[in-house]
Amino acid sequence: MIDATAATLCMDNNLPIVVFKLKERGNIKRIICGDRVGTLMQGKMEFQLQS
Repeated sequence: MIDATAATLCMDNNLPIVVFKLKERGNIKRIICGDRVGTLMQGKMEFQLQS
């Protein structure tokens, strides 16, 4: 779970967020070792207003 402020700070600073099942045994170790686990969210969201 992540709050809106943390998500915004990550997006503003181009920091990736990995969303994964925390209770699944070994997932934290797999992520630290560089394995692809869960969903990677990255990049900056930009919106344009249409006039």
